[in-house]
Amino acid sequence: MAVRVLCLLACVAIFLQAQYCLSYMKHDYIDCGDIPCTCFDQYNFDLSGTDRNLSANGTAGDLVPKDTNIDCKSKNLTEVPTHMLSNVTDLRLSHNRIKHLPGRQLQNFSDLYYLDLGFNDISRIEEEAFWGLSRLTILLLNRNSLSELPKGLFSHLINIRFLQLGFNNLKRIPDLNGLPYLTNLAVHFNEIEDVTVDNLPKGMPLQNFVLIENKMRHFPLSLASFFEEHMATYGYLTVVGNPWVCDCQMADLKRVWTSHPRFLTDSFYCDRPQRLKGKNLWNIPLSELVCDNSTDNTPGDGYEVEMDALYSKGQLIGAGIGCFVFGVVSSLVAYFVLILVRKARGRPTAEDSPIVGMVERPE
Repeated sequence: MAVRVLCLLACVAIFLQAQYCLSYMKHDYIDCGDIPCTCFDQYNFDLSGTDRNLSANGTAGDLVPKDTNIDCKSKNLTEVPTHMLSNVTDLRLSHNRIKHLPGRQLQNFSDLYYLDLGFNDISRIEEEAFWGLSRLTILLLNRNSLSELPKGLFSHLINIRFLQLGFNNLKRIPDLNGLPYLTNLAVHFNEIEDVTVDNLPKGMPLQNFVLIENKMRHFPLSLASFFEEHMATYGYLTVVGNPWVCDCQMADLKRVWTSHPRFLTDSFYCDRPQRLKGKNLWNIPLSELVCDNSTDNTPGDGYEVEMDALYSKGQLIGAGIGCFVFGVVSSLVAYFVLILVRKARGRPTAEDSPIVGMVERPE
């Protein structure tokens, strides 16, 4: 009997959930005007005050507008349309050919809370591109060609919670310090070599920080302290795919984090030195985490740059000496061959010439 009751309750729960999901998908298509996009109002059941909204047959009652959506995905657009519904809340512009975001182009769409600009070819964004979007909650800029972002670009996005910057060419994380509600930051597959704590958000606890596949070699102690203080209880930090150099600097990190931090989803796997390549930092004794030539001589380090410069100079000097010696030897060989050929043909050599004979020789 108890099993039947549980099964019945489970079926009722599934039915109610299905009703809710179906209600969420109800929408009315509306006129988009001159833009080649799909526009619709999306509705949801108003479940606030259950007794008031349930009809006599036990189903949810009134429908209330949820979103005004404009879907412009894969429309071969080269710029953001400006003649759009001003009350748009969800704007999707991914998979187009947009290259530039000018200043204040979106300022008339102050109701926007979701903006997807991923999978374009954006290489330049002006500082005031997101001016007026104070309600924006989710911003996707992944899969573009961004190498640098202007200072203050995100300062107007005071309600942003999710920022996606993955798969670009960023060398550093932009200034996000003034974003009190930012809890999810993804900067994976960029070219970030260092993370400045001053640029990171310090408002609500971080839930996700994705640093996968960048070019970081060390994890500063200041960064470790930041995550200890600002990472949420169930937050996640992901660092796999960076060329970590397991030397004395990482030994300092291991002394601070004596065990694997609860919020670190993976680990620091060594890329250099070669003798530690592929090893987990927490499986390496502190005595092996040393700074010497085997670890200092890593790609991008000053030691290697200096050695490469010296090596290049040595190559040039060696090549110059080699060319000089080769030229001298070649000239001597050619000279003696010429003498032999002339003697063989019975012609006078340089020593027998009248010019040489006219030179006074010492007794």
